[in-house]
Amino acid sequence: MNERRNGQIEKLRLPAVVILFLVVSCIVLFQIDSRITDAQKREIRNNEKRITVLNAGLLAGDFQNVIHDLDFLDGSYHLFLDNKITFGNLEEIWKIFSENSTKYDQVRFLDVKGNEIIRINYANQKSHICNKEELQNKKDRYYFYETEKLEKNHYYISKLDLNIEHNLIEVPIKPMIRISTKVYNMKDEYIGMIVLNYLAERILSDFTNISKNSLGEVYLINSNGYWIVGGKENENWAFMYEDKEEVSFKNKFRIEWDEINKGNKLILSNNGIYSWDELKFQDKNNEKTVVFGDGNFKVISFISKDSKYGYIFLETKIEKFGRIISSNLIVYFLLVVIAIMIEILIVISKNAYIKMKAIAEYDGLTRVYNRHAGMEKLEQLLQKNNRRKGNTFSLCFVDVNGLKQVNDILGHEKGDELIVTVTTTMKKVLREDDLVIRFGGDEFVIVLIESDIESAEKVWNRIIDEFDKINKTENRRYLVSVSHGIVESNQNQEKMADVIIKSADEKMYEEKKLIKKDGFNVIRESN
Repeated sequence: MNERRNGQIEKLRLPAVVILFLVVSCIVLFQIDSRITDAQKREIRNNEKRITVLNAGLLAGDFQNVIHDLDFLDGSYHLFLDNKITFGNLEEIWKIFSENSTKYDQVRFLDVKGNEIIRINYANQKSHICNKEELQNKKDRYYFYETEKLEKNHYYISKLDLNIEHNLIEVPIKPMIRISTKVYNMKDEYIGMIVLNYLAERILSDFTNISKNSLGEVYLINSNGYWIVGGKENENWAFMYEDKEEVSFKNKFRIEWDEINKGNKLILSNNGIYSWDELKFQDKNNEKTVVFGDGNFKVISFISKDSKYGYIFLETKIEKFGRIISSNLIVYFLLVVIAIMIEILIVISKNAYIKMKAIAEYDGLTRVYNRHAGMEKLEQLLQKNNRRKGNTFSLCFVDVNGLKQVNDILGHEKGDELIVTVTTTMKKVLREDDLVIRFGGDEFVIVLIESDIESAEKVWNRIIDEFDKINKTENRRYLVSVSHGIVESNQNQEKMADVIIKSADEKMYEEKKLIKKDGFNVIRESN
């Protein structure tokens, strides 16, 4: 009887052990899978956020360059008002500007009645000064009366739409933005406006190229919820066609559009995952105000629920258990193999995290710390020094001289070459522990660890020597030149990073003023 009972217990014990093993294995795999998917979620969110922020910054940065162009044209017009140049000289300056910039379909000056006084047309890589017979009155155009509403030192950026000729959309399509500002004479009287017809195709192409790094789709949406870039062929620019007025992102994804307008940055819906950023103009010196005629654009990343990344966010626990069981029926009996595979998955996930972290921390062009990551490193260094009363370090604020001039005259490719040359040369001289941060487009911050200001200046002189070698030995069209300012931070100064940087920036600015006073020109004269 006892033997039979023991035999029955043994028979029951084996299935129980197997069931327990399966349950424990399933729970362990579930926890492991959750850790992996959590890491993947973070990486996906960070990747999509980086792309939306980068695209929004790309557009805002290009608009800022256009504002600088308007300032240049306004300045040249005042030379004419001061009788320092003739009207013909002014037209020639604007013509040369148009040909060098290559991004304006038209450069115009309109008087207070809307009459075109100057119009430079750009086509086929050539600029043309229009004669009087070609000039028109534009007082009935929306951008004219919208610009008239502006206050002084304000700028108007029109809606982004397609160019229309003779009441028909030009084919092939030509995306266009009108950007303008009012002009005042020496008596502070409004005398007209400068209007730039900005060819948006190039910047939209850059937007598309950046968006290729997305794990889903990236849309550029106007304030009314219409696709500009990223939608299907029949969705982009639908607002330009009378028979497509209902074709819009806001109509197709009503719930998601409402959540976006509420300010929710990450949206999980039945359609997929959405993250977004808004294009906002930010002037470094807070001296310029921009009025967007069509409101702020939105850059939206969308990952479909049916994609291989979408299920990570939208999968339920029951679906996850089912997926784990169905995909591991055989593996349950190969515990060692499972352990090896889990280890591989963890390593892959860790490597992916390291790779994504590097993308998030480093500037894509120069491979030095970007502003966000660099400021974190600097704050950590300050906290460490304040906590431990650590050693002295010096901070050097660096500004590349004449970058805009190189970009405008020689092109952005040469401008990028100049930026890379500056950073490569600095890193060549600096120690491995020193920090190099790209603080802005042409601004860098160097942190020299355990260096007082005297030692830091010696290091800087070695960097300048390297720049001089380049200028003497390499036949470049431009000179490599930078301005700098160095301040010292020690254990007796518990300062915030931005305070130290501001102090170094002020020193740099004094040096830059001296360079400008001496009439320095970064472009070499042609032989």
